[in-house]
Amino acid sequence: DGIDDPEEIARIASIMTSEHRRLRRLIEDVMVLARLDSAEFGVVSEPVDVGAHVQEVVSRFESSAEFADVALDVAIDTTGVRSIDPDRVGQILSNLIENAIRYTPAEGVVSVGVESLPDAVEITVGDTGAGIEPEDLPHIFDRFYVARKYRGIRPEGSGLGLSIVERLATSMGGSVSAVSRVGLGTEFLVVLPAPQVTPWS
Repeated sequence: DGIDDPEEIARIASIMTSEHRRLRRLIEDVMVLARLDSAEFGVVSEPVDVGAHVQEVVSRFESSAEFADVALDVAIDTTGVRSIDPDRVGQILSNLIENAIRYTPAEGVVSVGVESLPDAVEITVGDTGAGIEPEDLPHIFDRFYVARKYRGIRPEGSGLGLSIVERLATSMGGSVSAVSRVGLGTEFLVVLPAPQVTPWS
């Protein structure tokens, strides 16, 4: 027999939509990693105002943060124009911010910062979520790794976002690391080479 209960139909539709979104994200992330592992991937540096670029990427997440009742706290140094790949920076930042919003409870804060160094930039993304257990922290950049506390009830996500961040950062000659305290949140630090560009006269 068919299902006639409108509430049950809505519940099933919601589950199907969520699963479709999760599978689509998984496929997209697997394709990104496949390109990163192949000769197709390349870094294309160009003159970029990194601070302004980061601000623009953060602005794309304002509505999702508002929907999750999470505040976005942004502190960006004046970086000037640097030689860097803006698309890869955007990918790194988007993955980290999306993760941070996902794991931050309502009324929490996701912070994004940029610090200017002589030949590099430091990008930080932090949250006030539950934090990462010490036994999980060394594995968070492993592909498909799911922290112990989320294995039974993993929120939507592919389990590949941090692996992509790590591969992108190292491919650009940079690095990514994380510090976390259980109950107090997590902060990711991305350091990327970004030589200053001398303006044309």
